Amino acid sequence: MSQTIKNEKAAPNDATFSTLHSDSTSTTATKQENSSYRVDPLSDFMEIEFPPRKWLLYPFIQEKGIAMISANTGIGKTYLALSIALAISSGKSFLRFTAEAPARVLYIDGEMAAEEIQTRITDLSKGLGINPADNKNLLIWTADRQPDNIMPNLSQPEGQRIIAEFLAKNPVDLIIVDNLSVLCNGIRENDAESWSKFQEWLLSLRRQGYSVLEIQHNGKNGDYRGSSKQQDILNYTICLKRPDNYKKSEGARFEIHFGKTRGLSGENTEPYEAQLERLQESELTWAMKDVQSHKLEKKLAEESRARELKAQGKTQQEIANEMRISIGKVNSLLKNQS
Repeated sequence: MSQTIKNEKAAPNDATFSTLHSDSTSTTATKQENSSYRVDPLSDFMEIEFPPRKWLLYPFIQEKGIAMISANTGIGKTYLALSIALAISSGKSFLRFTAEAPARVLYIDGEMAAEEIQTRITDLSKGLGINPADNKNLLIWTADRQPDNIMPNLSQPEGQRIIAEFLAKNPVDLIIVDNLSVLCNGIRENDAESWSKFQEWLLSLRRQGYSVLEIQHNGKNGDYRGSSKQQDILNYTICLKRPDNYKKSEGARFEIHFGKTRGLSGENTEPYEAQLERLQESELTWAMKDVQSHKLEKKLAEESRARELKAQGKTQQEIANEMRISIGKVNSLLKNQS
């Protein structure tokens, strides 16, 4: 038999996110008065039939899950995030992501001009075979459409209250926050305590049944900005990286690397390369290939060049100097040809 334990410091069992944050001046003790924890014996707990958590986008975003995409500036995070929003809201698949059924999505953008978002959605929709006019599941919240051009600060109780009030009237399945650096103004990036209140908000959203996808910039070290504490509550993370042979003229071309993959492994989480290709003037589509393919191409090209220089009578040192590689690598390239 389960037990109820009195806890005067916990939030009420029937409290919603909105009620907990409706009065930012109330004391914590007042908000959390007269509550209790529920504790189940293992024998009872194992008999509870919890509904299975569905995938909004396999293998990356689950119901009641928190995920993150991080990358350096200009790689294509927003293109990927908008594609995810369109796919989930329409029940479509792209790259190696699968949305089995349409779901409601709130896309909160704090950075881009509204007309640029509109253009990107138009182009991406055509590539996915979606008519934006028929899509009622995707809600766009952008600064340019606000009377004062100001977005709610999601790191502060007031901003969180604004989101809660909107969600109470407009329920969704997934909230996409693009991006943390802009929409969480005031958080000290490497301060774990500074991130803790924002994380508490994310956890409260998850407990209410929402999923959240965070978009974050990478720092100089190539990893996401901010405290490592951010990752504690994340279910899945993806980092976008430039391929070794990337050319600026190729636009949005990057490698998709899974980081944290709670409960998943194997082929589903192997890295791969994605590239956004323009088929027509206003149509963008995604292409992909294995990450190793371009690295193999590079290796074969290096072997061919080393062999060519050797045939010209150059020494290994001269080959190394011309190719700007070590003598050891020259030896390895030539050895592979023997």
